[in-house]
Amino acid sequence: MVIEEDFKQKCLSQWNDGDILDDRLSFFYNKYEEWKKQIPEEHIDVILTLLERLQYYTKKRVNCILVDLHKQLQSDSNYTINNTVFAYIKSSDGISNSSNDYWTEYKQLNKLNRQICYENLNAIEEKAWDYIENIVFIDDFSGSGKSIENEISKYTDQFKGKNVYIITVCAMETAIYNLKEFGKTHSINIRFIYSQIFKKAFEENYFSNNSEAKDKYLLFAKSKNISLALGFENTEALVSFYNNTPNNTLGFIRYNSDTYFSLFPRINDKKPIWQTQKLDSLKRRVTERKNANYNNSCSY
Repeated sequence: MVIEEDFKQKCLSQWNDGDILDDRLSFFYNKYEEWKKQIPEEHIDVILTLLERLQYYTKKRVNCILVDLHKQLQSDSNYTINNTVFAYIKSSDGISNSSNDYWTEYKQLNKLNRQICYENLNAIEEKAWDYIENIVFIDDFSGSGKSIENEISKYTDQFKGKNVYIITVCAMETAIYNLKEFGKTHSINIRFIYSQIFKKAFEENYFSNNSEAKDKYLLFAKSKNISLALGFENTEALVSFYNNTPNNTLGFIRYNSDTYFSLFPRINDKKPIWQTQKLDSLKRRVTERKNANYNNSCSY
């Protein structure tokens, strides 16, 4: 039988790297007992086994890793400041994302030359590509490799025959394989620099019978209306960061439903009204509100 306080302390001892818990670890500590009450007895062993294997990255840990990864890049004989540019993975909707955040942190921690850091690679003149041999992308985590592939796809002509380094705190085996195959197809030499690499959760040796454990987990997830139970692209990741939890991570860790709350919920910032409604409808409502305010002022 798992003793609550012992389990909490065991998890915290492997996740935390300081005297003070950050906000997400504090939430875990304060809500663990309440969270566990949501788990039926027949599923508790599988769920706790998975939770215990979660890799959590505090900001302190992430920063140490980013410094170490840059040292690895510097030790590569291909790298110089005269043949390298640094960039980040853009989101499909153009909104700021974690890759942007980590790129900014990486620049500051490693005191990068701003002249070789680009928010927009299209700003590089065509002739300049003759001198650039290395393109370095900074990211927190690569689950399926899809977002990185989409970004590289924008520049297959410029990147052909060059080295594309993916510097990421951690990555899934599947992502690395997929991206290297993509690189071969387009004559791009894709190289990964990371601190940890993971297999899918139900391909690890966490259970005596992975298939049976996976079925139990999926039954639990279905009973709690947990969307993307195995994570985006069925990645089966067990990863969370101080700033957010990737959607590749198993759903029970990050997803809140109408019948369930998670311990490391994914942050989904509220959209402003102009992003959630058709602009013509919004414009009409704004006009109506202005007219109403004007009429009220006239009546007054």
